[in-house]
Amino acid sequence: PDMNSEESIRSLAEYSLKVAAKVRFNESNAQSPSETPAFDLATDLLLACLNLYSEHPMNYDILEAKTKILTAYILAFSTFRDEDLKVLVMKTIEFVVTGVTGSNAMQPFSVLSETFVAICKALLKGGGVDDGMGSEDK
Repeated sequence: PDMNSEESIRSLAEYSLKVAAKVRFNESNAQSPSETPAFDLATDLLLACLNLYSEHPMNYDILEAKTKILTAYILAFSTFRDEDLKVLVMKTIEFVVTGVTGSNAMQPFSVLSETFVAICKALLKGGGVDDGMGSEDK
């Protein structure tokens, strides 16, 4: 999907909530604390990006324009079970909006606001997986 348009971000945020409701609250997917993976790709990838972002102020603009990594992490935020990963996503957002200058430095706020609106819509419609997500006609 094209993550440059506002409509696409909005539909991806709604889809992410639908997936989160299925993944996070499904009893069969529950993971005990002792079953944490030895290698956490999501955390390691975000740490590598944060290191790149901090090495030079233009790295964020270059990487985000080509890969949309931070945008994808924000959209998938509601699906993450690991609280440490959620904290790392928030710290990365904080670093970008306070430590990066450039035309795309405020883009995370746009994605965050679309995700927040999708959450509010789902809650106002009842928050169900099938009845409150992804349908503008209800």
